[in-house]
Parts: sequence; structure tokens; C-alpha cells
Amino acid sequence: SYNSTTNANGNYQIEDIESGIYSVTASAEGYFPKTINGLEILAGETTTLDFALEPIIQTQTFNLTTGFQFASTRIIIDDPNMQNVLEGILDNLDFVRNSEGYMLRKIGPNWVNNIGDWVTTEGYLFKMNNTDSFEISGETIEEYTPIELYIGFQIISYLSSEPRDCEEVFTYVLDNLDFVRNTGGNMLRKIGSFWINNIGDMQNGEGYIVK
Repeated sequence: SYNSTTNANGNYQIEDIESGIYSVTASAEGYFPKTINGLEILAGETTTLDFALEPIIQTQTFNLTTGFQFASTRIIIDDPNMQNVLEGILDNLDFVRNSEGYMLRKIGPNWVNNIGDWVTTEGYLFKMNNTDSFEISGETIEEYTPIELYIGFQIISYLSSEPRDCEEVFTYVLDNLDFVRNTGGNMLRKIGSFWINNIGDMQNGEGYIVK
């Protein structure tokens, strides 16, 4: 067997393959693997294969409790309008707020959506009057998608599918970081000359406030 990893543009090359009949499989995180069978390889010749992988549509469930909590997702929502996303929990929702202070909330008999669309790289503050839950579905975002950090406070998403140590995630911005805080009030912050990580591992679905 032979293998290769693509470069950033998705191009790959496998060299010095013995002549024969092969099966070739391509796989990538967030996509269904695809296999081409019965491929004849001849010595001294180049064979080009292009793979169009189908994205895996994922579903995420949010279980919201009474009171305040942060939430985020690594799913790119097909219909990202915030009011449409939360249609099923509006009876128990007080408001949702983004980093800039814009809100989805009820004014009189009408819901007013000043947030607009749910942005996958952003986290949101929910205030619930009662416990409730909702689901979203769509393709997953690349976990290394950059998140631009601004001076002051903002709520961000956690884009990895796997838990990861909070201090490790923020390694390259520690010089400019004041703190990170999760829904439970646990923080990553510097005390004296040491960073203290009371968050532990960051989790998919949780939003984090960063200063």
C-alpha cells in the first residue's frame, strides 16, 4: 500500500508505485471517504485522479437551561437567520446577544432580530426563561478557520470536534490575552507569572468570552 497527504490546495502525489491494479481511497475530516477500484497503474506513466468528496451533514443538539449560558457551533447552518434557527424555542427564550450587543428579543408582540445571521465563528449569550432544546444541521467548518480577535470583549466559537486544553488553544495569543471565560465562570487567566487554566478542555457547543 501507498499513501500521501495533500498540500493546502488539495493536491497530492504518490511516486514510485509498482505496476498493478489498485484501489485508491481519499478521505478528509468532515467528508465521506471515496474509493476508486480497479485502477491500473503502469510503470513510468503518470495517472491523475480527482476526488470530489461529499460533505458529511452533521446535526447538533443544544440543551439550554434556565438562565444565562454561552453557545456556539462548528456547523455551517443552511438557513442561518437567527430567528429561524431558534424558531422552536422562542416560547422559552428571553434573548440572544452577540459580542457587539445586538440581540434577538421580543418587543411587544413581535420578535426583533438585530443580530441577523448566526455566524459559525462567533459565540452567543442566551438567556432562557425555561429549559428547552433545539437542533441545527449542516456541513462542518474547517477547525483551523481563523477567528479574528479584537481589543476588548467578544464571544467566540470553538471549532474543533475534539476537546482541547484551553491554554494550548490560545498559545500564540497569550501575550495579548487578558482572560477566557466559559458559561460556568471558569477562566484561563494569568496570576503573577503563571497562566492558570480552570476551564480545562474547551468543548464543542460551548461559547467563550475572550478579553
